[in-house]
Amino acid sequence: SVLLTAEAWRRPAIRDTVREVQRCGKKSSLIPLFSYAETVFRTLEYYQPDLVHFCDMLSIEADGGRLCGRLSALQETIRRRYPHIAIMRSIPIARTGGNASATETLALAKLFEPVSDYFLTDTVLTSHGGPASQPVAGFVGITGQTCRWETARRLVAAADIPVILA
Repeated sequence: SVLLTAEAWRRPAIRDTVREVQRCGKKSSLIPLFSYAETVFRTLEYYQPDLVHFCDMLSIEADGGRLCGRLSALQETIRRRYPHIAIMRSIPIARTGGNASATETLALAKLFEPVSDYFLTDTVLTSHGGPASQPVAGFVGITGQTCRWETARRLVAAADIPVILA
């Protein structure tokens, strides 16, 4: 289930869906499209999902490094406060074609691996060497595009946690 905004984080129908999934013996996942710590904590307490999936657009360059530090700290706190909730982190990989490097992808994975249970590869659209507009601003994924398989292969080889190829 996806929560589109921090302002509309409480959706009883989604909570009912999470409970029904769990009642059927399956795992529920929640994707909050926000990363404000207190709102994320309220969200996790309200829904009690089995897994929380973060898919923020990540970069280790310039301001992206500060964002990554904040998001990593958020995940570390979630791991401590909610040990029963697994954490999935989308790792952006450039799409096929062009000359994108795997260096940033692997650096991001190294940063987030200690505070993640799973990685999900998500294709990031690029334009002239930098990120282009994504389907959801500020987040990676749901592009319908194929990522660079060589970079995904290198991520799988380097990671000590499961990597789900999307």
